[in-house]
Amino acid sequence: MAQYAKKTCNTCGIRDIQPNMYRTEKSRKTGSSNNSVTMGNALWALAGNKAALKKTKRSIVANNRRTYTRRSIVWMCGDCSGENESARVRVEKSAKKIERKERNAEYSGGFKKLCTTLFRGLAWSWLVLLVASLTHSASVGTITPEVIIPAIVCLVLPCLFLYKVPKTT
Repeated sequence: MAQYAKKTCNTCGIRDIQPNMYRTEKSRKTGSSNNSVTMGNALWALAGNKAALKKTKRSIVANNRRTYTRRSIVWMCGDCSGENESARVRVEKSAKKIERKERNAEYSGGFKKLCTTLFRGLAWSWLVLLVASLTHSASVGTITPEVIIPAIVCLVLPCLFLYKVPKTT
């Protein structure tokens, strides 16, 4: 009978022979950088030091902290690594994933309809304001070619949003 090396599960601590264990990649947080302003930096920035002023601005405007992670290969038992899941559980997970994708597709369609409706409303209000301003200019008597040409362009642009393209099935 063959002799196998014994490995210890990284998660639960069970010891078993190597063919029953699985190698998985595990990542863990090892540290983070600090992007804060110290009292010394603030004082030097007030004194006019360019480097201290630059660090103060950078820390106030954006959070540029980095988190450092370390990836290592560890041994895990079948239960902890997820290799012993039954076929039923895997089928359920894939069915849930498909359902989630279909639901997201429905929401994105609703969002598109909402945006289309909003753009149409904005286009109608734009047309109403433009016609109102043209009638006011006509009543005052200040309609010139410099006013009419941009007005015609502004009348045509919203009509592009208002035009419905018929769906072909």
